[in-house]
Amino acid sequence: MIASHGVPRGVRMSILTVLLAATVAQAVDFQLIFWRKGLDRQFTFDVLYKDAYEAAVARSERPIYLEDGQWGPAYMDAYWYATVEGRPLSEFIRLPDGTRPPPGAIVLSSNSDCQNCDVIQKSGAYELYRAK
Repeated sequence: MIASHGVPRGVRMSILTVLLAATVAQAVDFQLIFWRKGLDRQFTFDVLYKDAYEAAVARSERPIYLEDGQWGPAYMDAYWYATVEGRPLSEFIRLPDGTRPPPGAIVLSSNSDCQNCDVIQKSGAYELYRAK
């Protein structure tokens, strides 16, 4: 039987079978690589940020200042986790580049080497600290 597009049904089924087999092969390949090398990509996906974020929100001090540093605009991670948790974004203040937090403030930073501060927790390239 010939389809209205002029391609025989057998050819279409063969193409569909090849595409499905390629899709399954890609899924298997992805899973094998993911489980073998997935933990090596923690830095790429900001996995270590969550620990510093959880330490910050567990404290009573508010607001939590967010400082972007050499590792990029990590404030987005705080906004993401806060949104997922239903936490008001008003608990956070993003510091403009080059701005220092007020003395005594709690700061969640992607700078990884704060100056004139007391480090509360370090998680990879991220730090939670109290500004002096």
